[in-house]
Formats: sequence, structure tokens, C-alpha cells
Amino acid sequence: LSGALEKFKKIKESLDGDVEFLQAWYDYFLTTCNGDPTCKATTNQGWYQIIVVSAQLPDSLFDTPDGYVSFPKNGLRTSVKDDSTSPVWNEAVGHWRIDRLEENIKIDVYDYDPVTSDDLLASFDVNLKPNNPEGQSFTLTDSEVTLNLRVERDPTFKTESE
Repeated sequence: LSGALEKFKKIKESLDGDVEFLQAWYDYFLTTCNGDPTCKATTNQGWYQIIVVSAQLPDSLFDTPDGYVSFPKNGLRTSVKDDSTSPVWNEAVGHWRIDRLEENIKIDVYDYDPVTSDDLLASFDVNLKPNNPEGQSFTLTDSEVTLNLRVERDPTFKTESE
């Protein structure tokens, strides 16, 4: 039984690294065309990646934040940046078809806490479709948090015309 459990753990670890890639392809295959005549034009506009660049987070009297950014609908998130009010990630989070960026995307910023539940610092609900086909930077702000994102063409996904 312990050998089977070890095998399961190794399989799970290898799959965890592929979650973003599999999510993108799952979404692509479920939604590509299905008889929709506008689909080909949409998919030919390409795939993009959202890059979480940096943030300004509030400091508290008791603790400097251990920030991370979450995309709850997709189950995607950045790494945790320990003890920083100015974390820098420069992390690509997922693969997004251009029409998905036109929809409002929920983005949450958290302070990680290993003992209790993580503290929500800010929540954004935004359209991230770039005005420039090659990409665009976005700055999201609320009363205490500023989040800097960049949306750019995903070099790992090619359109039919490329």
C-alpha cells in the first residue's frame, strides 16, 4: 500500500506542473467552433498570457504581507512573495484565448497565512483585452492595493495563420 501511495504522490506532483497547460487546452477543445461560424476568426486572433508583474500592498502593525495573486475561476495563482509590501513576480499565469480576455476576469490579491486562512487584500473584476494586438500593460487599483499586469501574445500558442 505504501508503494502505491508513493506512486500516486509522484504522479500527482508531475500533473501539478501541467495544470495551466491542460486547463488552456481543455478550454480550447471544449469551445473551439462547435458549429459557430465566428469561431475560426476568434481563434485566429491568438492566445495571450497574463503576466503578473508587481504590486503595492499595505503593511500592517503585526506582519509584512506574504502576497500572491489568484485567478479563482481557473484555479490559477502566482507564487507567494514573503515579507514584501512591493512584491515582484513577473510570472505568466495561464493561457488565455483573446475572447476570454473580453469577459470580466476575477483577480484576487491575498496575504498568505500558514496558520489561519489567507487574508483577502483586494479583489478586481476586469476586462483585460489589450488594445494593441501584441499586448498591453494594466494597472489595477483599489483603496490599499495596486496591481500591475501585462497581457501579451503567448509565444507557446500559434494561430492558424502563423
